[in-house]
Amino acid sequence: MKAALTLLLLCCNGCLAARIVYYNTPTLSAASSFDSRPVHASHSPVPLLRSAGEIKFRLTNAERARYDTFDAFLAAQQTRAFLVIHDDRVVYERYFHGVSQTTQLPGFSMSKTFAAALVGRAVSQGLLASLDQPVVRDIPEKYFDKSSMKSLD
Repeated sequence: MKAALTLLLLCCNGCLAARIVYYNTPTLSAASSFDSRPVHASHSPVPLLRSAGEIKFRLTNAERARYDTFDAFLAAQQTRAFLVIHDDRVVYERYFHGVSQTTQLPGFSMSKTFAAALVGRAVSQGLLASLDQPVVRDIPEKYFDKSSMKSLD
């Protein structure tokens, strides 16, 4: 295990290696320790509509005996925010543990899903010629080197 960790750290640049070790179990404040770029709001935003009815999540008998409600289940899992969008409408939205709709939260792995959807959309609209093209053609970051879009999964 030590050898694998050492190899991993040698493959990363110093700052990234330190963050991997230090933030092994990230907290809500971890987002402020990572690089970020502001995403400016649209000049003509289109807010998501809310569904007329809220979706109901079923619990198994064992879950119901332990948690009673889906909200209690989410809270027990240390969920901070839970949002479900179906057919371009918000069908379920909850916040827990002092988090609100305006709280800035780290995205971590969730960001990959959005990025994949955006890349897929860009390919379908012809904005990206192929998933095999080098990332640096569109995103000139030193981290991507000769990686292709496809290799980033």
